[in-house]
Amino acid sequence: MSKYIVAAIMMIFASSCWVQGRQQAGNDGPFNIPTGPAVTLDSVISPGEWDHAAKVQIAVATDWTVTALLQHDDKNLYVAFTNLRHAGAERYPEMLLDPQNQKPLLWKEGRQWWLHASYNLCESNARPDVYAECAPAKAGWDATRFPLKNGVSEISLPLDKVALSVGKPFALALDVADTKGQWNFWPQSAKLKIPMSWQTAKLK
Repeated sequence: MSKYIVAAIMMIFASSCWVQGRQQAGNDGPFNIPTGPAVTLDSVISPGEWDHAAKVQIAVATDWTVTALLQHDDKNLYVAFTNLRHAGAERYPEMLLDPQNQKPLLWKEGRQWWLHASYNLCESNARPDVYAECAPAKAGWDATRFPLKNGVSEISLPLDKVALSVGKPFALALDVADTKGQWNFWPQSAKLKIPMSWQTAKLK
């Protein structure tokens, strides 16, 4: 059996498992991201800054949970990842977006986005894990980079960079990675390379 057939079977199996998991979880409604004030990217959850944000959790280990906060204004989507350091280890935040909410089985060039923040900023509009062009700064978006003062990374992403708008559904997943082969996701059933598994979201 050729490696291509094996790969196709594995992808079909993965997508089938994901659909079953989503049906069991009953998590098909849109995830609403509320409005909030503009955020200062300083690795500090300042009083009043994130009070209206939606909150989700990413389980890394039995004693380690990352909380992500999400809100937007008329120009930017803001995301904060907290508790990114634990017991001498650290995880790096990533955002996965499908602005048209198409959710294909596989990535399609120009349709999905991968954004990564660690000691550099990385992005790709074609596939995930593109580290070759990472840099201390990226045009059009910003984030607090490592090393972090408080284990908090705050991200500011202009809506027009990724074609998001209020009320328009899009697909979203968040993850924290060690860049060595381990990823932990929200939603928990999400897969890095399967946009079909991402959560439908809306800016309210």
